[in-house]
Amino acid sequence: MEGLKVGLAYEERMVVEQGKTASLLFAEFPEVLTTASLVSFLQAAAAKAVAPYLKPGQVTAGTKITLEQLASTPVGMEIKASVRVDRMEGRRIGFVFEVSDEFEKICKGAHERYIMDIDWFRKKVLDKLRLKKGD
Repeated sequence: MEGLKVGLAYEERMVVEQGKTASLLFAEFPEVLTTASLVSFLQAAAAKAVAPYLKPGQVTAGTKITLEQLASTPVGMEIKASVRVDRMEGRRIGFVFEVSDEFEKICKGAHERYIMDIDWFRKKVLDKLRLKKGD
């Protein structure tokens, strides 16, 4: 994790697409970005922010997110996530974030990711699948 430190900042942009709208879940809703798509976007931004500082074979996985949604964003509008590392505790990395569209801030909150070895993570998933199959 050489070079990874509190204060590291990163920005990610995305245009809201039809396949990420609340109207797909609730017909009466306008075509605005879903909270679930917003969370995925934020998680990806945080992961990309720290990826260059990880050792080969390491990844991060989201463990917590707190999100306050302030406004909705329609299809076709660009959003920008700003994430910043605000704490590091062993393998845990804490972030604060905010997302804005072309007119206003649409959400803010905090996110935590955990650094893990990808081989270990894959083994845990495969072990769970074996348990389900009864092997």
